[in-house]
Amino acid sequence: VDWNPREPTWNHEAMGADMFEWMVEDNHIDLDQEVVKRVRDLITSDDSGAAPGKKFLWDIVANKRNSVDVDKFEYLMRDAHNAGVKGSVDISRLVSFMKVIDDKICFKASEVYNVYELFHTRASLHQKVYTHKKAKAIEYMVVDALAEADIAWNNEISNAIWDVKDFIKLDDSILKRIEWSREPQMQLARDIVRRIRTRDLYQYVNEYSVP
Repeated sequence: VDWNPREPTWNHEAMGADMFEWMVEDNHIDLDQEVVKRVRDLITSDDSGAAPGKKFLWDIVANKRNSVDVDKFEYLMRDAHNAGVKGSVDISRLVSFMKVIDDKICFKASEVYNVYELFHTRASLHQKVYTHKKAKAIEYMVVDALAEADIAWNNEISNAIWDVKDFIKLDDSILKRIEWSREPQMQLARDIVRRIRTRDLYQYVNEYSVP
């Protein structure tokens, strides 16, 4: 693994690349190392090793030029559908009018408003779903419960982000583990999870716009 696991910064793209490499090794998948490295580079948007005429491939998964990529297409369509939020962006049409020019993925000028709608849908989801007051209340409560548990468990949770085998254990079951714990020092974390279960959520107070 090229990424130094003890670097002071962390991002989900690097961990995603590490998880991909770990899955290949753990499941004994016969893939050429050049292919594995290329997939890692696509995930992390590292186009330093891209051959001339092939750099546009790095625009597909994680487009660092304008962030219009399949990652955004997928989560916007999925979240809008599951949350019942309507968006007017036509992703199928947008894809059909893509073209590679000068080693970059470009869009037909007539699709400019479709691109605008892509980002409008994203903004709408942030306003209506991702930053909804109930969603944020639960988010803050989960964070508080994890922070309390991390202290009681001697930084087990915060250290897990540096190792793939530990990181994959950080799924929804961790809340059950907190809820069923018996250590006295876990009482506050248990109380927070219990409040989430009974919908006794943190209360919304106010909001303000940061200039």
